[in-house]
Amino acid sequence: MEAVRGIVPEESGRLEALRRERDRFVALAFCAADMLFETDSDHRIAFAAGATVALTGRTPEGLIGSQLEDLIAAGDRAFVAELLGSLALGQRLDPVLAHLDGPEGLTPPLLLSGYHLPDMPGRYFFALKLGAGAIDPELRRALARDPESSLLDKDSFARVAALEARVVSRTGEELKLTMFRLDRVAALRARIGAEAHRTLAATIGACLRANSAAGESAGRLAEDSYGLLHKPSLDVERIRRRIQDYARDADPSGAGVAVSHGTLAADVARLADGDALRAVQYALDRFCAGAPEAPAPARLSEAFDSLVGETTGRMTALRRIIADDAFEIAFQPIVEIATRRIHHFEALARFSPDRVDDSPYEMITFAEATGLICDFDLAMCRKVLAWLDRDGAGADAPARRVAANLSGRSLGNVSFVAALHDLLDAYPKARPRLIFEITESARIADLDLANRFIQSLRLAGHRVCLDDFGAGSSAFHYLRALEVDVVKIDGAYIRSAVADAKAKAFLMAMAGLCHALKVEVIAEMVEERHYLPLLEECGIRYAQGYLFGRPDVDVAAFDGGDRRYARRFRKR
Repeated sequence: MEAVRGIVPEESGRLEALRRERDRFVALAFCAADMLFETDSDHRIAFAAGATVALTGRTPEGLIGSQLEDLIAAGDRAFVAELLGSLALGQRLDPVLAHLDGPEGLTPPLLLSGYHLPDMPGRYFFALKLGAGAIDPELRRALARDPESSLLDKDSFARVAALEARVVSRTGEELKLTMFRLDRVAALRARIGAEAHRTLAATIGACLRANSAAGESAGRLAEDSYGLLHKPSLDVERIRRRIQDYARDADPSGAGVAVSHGTLAADVARLADGDALRAVQYALDRFCAGAPEAPAPARLSEAFDSLVGETTGRMTALRRIIADDAFEIAFQPIVEIATRRIHHFEALARFSPDRVDDSPYEMITFAEATGLICDFDLAMCRKVLAWLDRDGAGADAPARRVAANLSGRSLGNVSFVAALHDLLDAYPKARPRLIFEITESARIADLDLANRFIQSLRLAGHRVCLDDFGAGSSAFHYLRALEVDVVKIDGAYIRSAVADAKAKAFLMAMAGLCHALKVEVIAEMVEERHYLPLLEECGIRYAQGYLFGRPDVDVAAFDGGDRRYARRFRKR
């Protein structure tokens, strides 16, 4: 047999067998991948196969000699380089998400996996497969990132961490959640400058993404805090030291920053999807709102662990309070200043001391932070309507009007809006005497949607009040966007106006604008009698505060027969 290009038939047969064997393994690899690459120790591509034209715009042959990292999109390049640089001999790279710079821009997310063969030092094998992992495309599009570090922001990190932890827990595996806190970051930023600080944040971000579960579960929670969802085998102390080294290298003084960390098991298997997210969100909020001095790592771990436990326990307790109707209504009067007559009462929640240790304010804040505020607002409205229907008009007292609070967070919840209107339909006699007071207006995400809901309440015959109205452009923005009947001016502005001429001018301007819009004004936290002449001068008609009475569960106490309150309603 004639030799082929100088190769004897026996050698040609062996080479053909090797090609068939290689092709067989490539075919098997393609069962789980869309592209395959082999690289050398510098990550230059030595072999490429698959849908390279569609995903990179180049043929397999045209990719030979290129750096693998150069195919990666700019936002993922640093973290992929971090991954490749840490892939030791015999180590497998578990699938992580990354994007490529495709011929028409950023590609959809691909799962990148790899292996550094133990008997082939310096040879790396990678597979890329189109896919979004545990996160569906719609959620992925909604995720927000910190522009400096390219990590998920706090809210998006909470969503991804809760989802990934639940997905993994169903397989019987476990993930860990670690928080890193950098001490005195503001001082470091001042020393190194904004540009160097952005570079440092990007470096930390690449490190954390490369060590996170699926390359996605890392977040920047605040300027000085980062979160990482990872496998239990990760050497967290090594990551802490690396972050500390990055900061020291970036600092011309060599001081850097101290970095502390705490780790807990991301055990959310017993929680529903929504509760897992709420628990993680609230725990992160509480942590980020903590003291700026980072505690020792052991203390930090214990504190963080207890936050998650406290969150889930408090959520269960609050759900029980709502389900058992285990709270009362306290009434505080809103008074017409000129006549001292009660115009209406604000209904305030009071919790039984043996059921909860928190103050009402803390409980409502907790309900807002954990997403349970819609359930509580509905329970409060139900209780107020039942009271109006049953006791609101006593035999010896005029029909009373009551304002029930609705959180700004509830206004954007379509299910809550529908449930509230169904509830109102069940109490037709009580409806004319029910006023709604919108609290936490800063939490309103969609002002147009909120205004449509407010108008539906007004069309149904309810007056609507905007609470916590104050100075500044945001207050006027809300007043313009939300058509309401009444605003409450925060007591802080009232107190300032008593002592300061400039603050008084602002108060008069706010009240004047409201009058021009035919919006009534209530002054809050009126505790001293000498506030009243100022309010009357500003044309503010109504007031609420301890001067006229503290909240009381016995509304009859304000009818004039009770000496605690009767004297407060007399004009002098």
